[in-house]
Amino acid sequence: MEMDVLAVENLSVSYGKGNKSTSALASLSLSLAPGSVLALLGPNGAGKSTLMRCITGQIKPRLGSVRAFGEDVNGIGRKNREHLRDIGVVPENAGVYGKLTAPEYLEYFGSFYGIPDLKERARALCLAMRFSGGDQKPMGKMSQGQRQKLQLIRSLLHRPKLLLWDEPTEHLDPLAQKEVLTYLGGYLQDTGASLLLTSHRLEQVEGLATHFGFLRAGKLLFTGDRQQTFRETGRPPYLEIEFLQRAELSAIQSLLEPLGMSLERRAPVNPLAVDRFRATGPALEEKLPLALSRLSEAGEPVCRIELCRPDLADIYSHFFGEGVSET
Repeated sequence: MEMDVLAVENLSVSYGKGNKSTSALASLSLSLAPGSVLALLGPNGAGKSTLMRCITGQIKPRLGSVRAFGEDVNGIGRKNREHLRDIGVVPENAGVYGKLTAPEYLEYFGSFYGIPDLKERARALCLAMRFSGGDQKPMGKMSQGQRQKLQLIRSLLHRPKLLLWDEPTEHLDPLAQKEVLTYLGGYLQDTGASLLLTSHRLEQVEGLATHFGFLRAGKLLFTGDRQQTFRETGRPPYLEIEFLQRAELSAIQSLLEPLGMSLERRAPVNPLAVDRFRATGPALEEKLPLALSRLSEAGEPVCRIELCRPDLADIYSHFFGEGVSET
């Protein structure tokens, strides 16, 4: 059995002292197997970035341990620097080297690793991510999107076996996000590297991650692989029913309750729809035609009825509720 690339055990971190102490992480444990992608999800302030800083040794935990490639990484960056050679980091709010151009920035950080073909590798990465690596514009005058791409390229220069990417597509336009994710998928497949990813873009991580973790107020609520996440978090299939005009909840409920369905009103997502309901209950796939028949016979103006299976956004809502802010 292969050793985990990353193992976090009973990690606890607090900020402040005495009565003013605030818990950022509480007895958190997780692991990352070789070749796996763990998406760590949660609202702002959940502790995701704190965990990243613990893994890279920027924060020393109050309790617990972090091991990368089997070695304790507490104090990394001071006495165990060799571990950094296999880790590529994109931190939250990375610093800007305002006077350096992109080639200078990449050459400076690449020199830490003794890469023999550094310039060629940097040019290849810039080309793959459609970044103008020969641009003489200093970082201080780059857009936020250009700086973000440069951070991503820098993290890949030394071909790390473990990537720690904190909100990697932040500030990127939709086309740039696609380019970055396409390159990332190829990199992971070609190298067998592992990735710990934090993101608020659920639609992006849903197709990329092999495992998911849900973090709130420093506590890991759940972690598991795709099958466990989508099947064991209490989110069964449901019917989406949309109407062309405002519908009475009690009237719709009386039509569908004999089929064992319960309803809740949701905000419409279809611009043609005025009202929308989510119906839950047993054997929905078999009962969908009968539900449509009962609604039609009653004269209810249905514009859409569809069997839906939970996506990552549904599961996120299961853990954090509809009202959790992502801004």
